[in-house]
Amino acid sequence: MDFFEFDLTIVGGGLVGLSLARALARSGLRLGLVERGDLLAGAQTEAWDARVYAISPASEAFLRQLGAWPAVADRLAPVTQMRIYGDRPGSELAFSAYDAHVPKLATIVENAALMGGLHGTLRGQPDLTLFNPARCAEASWEADHATLQLEGGATLRSKLLVAADGADSWLRGRAGLAARETQ
Repeated sequence: MDFFEFDLTIVGGGLVGLSLARALARSGLRLGLVERGDLLAGAQTEAWDARVYAISPASEAFLRQLGAWPAVADRLAPVTQMRIYGDRPGSELAFSAYDAHVPKLATIVENAALMGGLHGTLRGQPDLTLFNPARCAEASWEADHATLQLEGGATLRSKLLVAADGADSWLRGRAGLAARETQ
């Protein structure tokens, strides 16, 4: 049975988990990242990815600083105007980059391009151990650490666990943290 010790373990290898791992690259912390899916499955391909994000200029700057901004300029689309319609007749909000004196409001980016950019930055990150594909089987907490047991027998002990495994978080559920949706 393999045993690993980390300062921080991230459960979830999506946009949030990968961004956090990359942002902590030079922190000196020993990092573990557990992702149940195949990280390479989200890599950029020739086919268009229907899942897209509207990335704010601040988030774009953050991703550029991490070296993870996609280099596929022909697959990025700036948002210069936006209209939002409500349920009531005549309810509308309009935004314009021109009126706000900014070059753009956001950039539309395909999920695959973002994931490919982030995954590429993690290759060779010396303080990061990837467990992928891997599934968590059990979690427990002590005063000074938390322990994750992975299916297949590996044990990961960390000072901090980060739940970045989505809206229906397995880790949040194991920790007994409630979540509720509001509108």
